[in-house]
Amino acid sequence: MGVGLWQAKDHIGATVVNEPGAFIWSELMTPRTEAAAAFYEQVFGLTTTTVDLAGTPFTGFTVGAEMIGGLIPPQREGVQPRWMVYFCVADVDEAVERVGKLGGAVVHGPIDTPVGPLAALRDPQGAAFSIWAFNRETQ
Repeated sequence: MGVGLWQAKDHIGATVVNEPGAFIWSELMTPRTEAAAAFYEQVFGLTTTTVDLAGTPFTGFTVGAEMIGGLIPPQREGVQPRWMVYFCVADVDEAVERVGKLGGAVVHGPIDTPVGPLAALRDPQGAAFSIWAFNRETQ
């Protein structure tokens, strides 16, 4: 397994995040959560905080005071370690319906969470991604 890094240099990177249609979150699912947390702390200087999330340990990655991603153990047997990217949507149910009409598939959800509803999806080519209607009032 490799790690790819990107340095912006003169490129401004993403100018829109955390808004409908844009990137909002990424999450690593791995059974080796402690080793992964230590790796990202040492390599990137991220701070990690682990909390109990309804019986499942959840580790948040923070830069300064802002949580920018997370780390969780697999939720069921046989799930391969992977990063999951989340895109912000205004309405998860509407987006799920649109994904189906456009040839994608629902893998999981929609489900309600304390920070807004989300769903795991696949595009018509099989690429996995998730959508999230982030509820800023809970933060």
